[in-house]
Amino acid sequence: MVILGINAYHGDVSAVLLRDGELVAAVADERFRRVKHWTGFPREAVHTCLEMGEPICPLEMARNVIRLSGCVPEEDIPITFVGLRPGEKLSEELVGSEEMADPSGIEGILRIHPTSSLDPVHLRQQVARLEALAAQGESQAAVAQLSAIVPTFQVQRGKAASSPPALSDRPGT
Repeated sequence: MVILGINAYHGDVSAVLLRDGELVAAVADERFRRVKHWTGFPREAVHTCLEMGEPICPLEMARNVIRLSGCVPEEDIPITFVGLRPGEKLSEELVGSEEMADPSGIEGILRIHPTSSLDPVHLRQQVARLEALAAQGESQAAVAQLSAIVPTFQVQRGKAASSPPALSDRPGT
């Protein structure tokens, strides 16, 4: 299976290509445009990813970086597998329960679209409510509002939630 991941339309657009779970390429579009935090569609990054060849084994890449640093892998610098961190996944759902996949006109590439239409006015109202709750420090109500906006959102249970520092406590404010 080949997966092309596209990070588009906000700062730092990029693309990544995976083939059978192996990283083939990961490219930030700013490398081609020479513009930091460029927003839009990462056309050059996508093109470069699709032109890449053999998959890259992350373990072998780590060993090569260690060798290039003048050290010996596993002797001078151990490579440790730490397992999944909170929020990390071994697999990714390509199509959500509220989405459909249709042919895009390009062989092997599907177009994903929602099965229901969004009311942009209602969505803006919901997001405004979320922002107001967050600004007021109403954490539980903000999480409930986020759950109403994004039904698939799940709160990570089993960890104590820490309150973010007040704006006046943050450095530079």
